[in-house]
This record gives sequence, C-alpha cells and structure tokens, in this order.
Amino acid sequence: MRGFDPVAGAFRYDVNSAFGRVAGTRGIGRTGFALVLQGRLALGPDPAFAPLAGLIGGVRQTAYSPESVRPALAGRFVNVPAEALSLNGPRGLGLTPGQALRLEAAADTLRAGLAPALDSLVSILATEPQRRAPDAAATVQRLGERAQALVDRGMELAREVLTPAQWRRLPPAVTQPQRGGPLTPAQRIEVPIG
Repeated sequence: MRGFDPVAGAFRYDVNSAFGRVAGTRGIGRTGFALVLQGRLALGPDPAFAPLAGLIGGVRQTAYSPESVRPALAGRFVNVPAEALSLNGPRGLGLTPGQALRLEAAADTLRAGLAPALDSLVSILATEPQRRAPDAAATVQRLGERAQALVDRGMELAREVLTPAQWRRLPPAVTQPQRGGPLTPAQRIEVPIG
C-alpha cells in the first residue's frame, strides 16, 4: 500500500518488483530449491539385539580372561548392603550401630549366594569356546538371573535399613546397578585398513 486517494476513496497499491528474489545477488548462480537425502549404514550386528547377542553369542564364540570378566560382573551384580557399609565414611551416611549390624548381616547373606554364581559365570566365560558345554548359554542365563534376583533382594534389604536421606547419598552405581545387556566386558576389535 502506497497511500490513499481521497477523490476515488480507495487505497493505492504498487507491486514489489523484487518479490521472490535473493537479496544482493539477484538469484544468479543460486538454487531456489534443494532436496537433501541422508542415510545411515550400520555395519555389524543389529544394535537392538546386542544385549542378547552379547549374552548368548559371547558365551558361544569368545573366551574371556577371568581378570576381565570379574570386574564386569562385579559392576553388574552389586552387593548393595556391603557397598553401603563401605561408603558410610566417604559418603557421610551416618549409620547407627543397629543399621551397620543389619547391613553387615544382609551383606554376608548376599555374598554367600552371589559368590558361587559369579564363580560359575567366570569359569564358563573364561573357557575356550570349543571346550564349553553345549548348554553354556542357558547356564549363563540361569546364573545371571539368579545373581540378579540376589542383587534385587540385597537392594530391598538396604532400602529397609537406610533412611531415604542415606539412600540418596549413595552413588547411582549402587542404587541403580546395571540391568540387562551382556554379562561380558566389551572387546576391542581391530580392522586392518588397506
């Protein structure tokens, strides 16, 4: 709109001659429309099946050293009452003597159940694939489930003993131990190039 014509009683309009042009270059050498296609290519196994493949395939195909399996299992199957006791000073939990006794009893009970399961897991996973029992994958799964049930029970016991404030002071690795995924440590794979 450029103004108003009082005689005609109408507004005056002009067409913008630069409408639709790129400022400065007048559109020379520029594309007015672009279409971009993107894609992804995943090499190797499907990530959705990685936990199952790590649990079963790892048992079937790869031997691990006991030194690499134990830390992976320890991070997965946490003795929560024992960890709470060990973190009493560093985390300032302020456990009462009664709480400490109850946690110690729970930790001992959990340790007695976890140790044989973890030792069995280590011995299976550290065996060469050719020498493993045919039902090794099923045994690993059963032992993993048994160990996870013990960890869950230990967590329940620790929550019963600790106050909510004390529970919040524990690190996530203790209060939310890893669930699911492979029981074995990650392996480094080297691919020769060229």
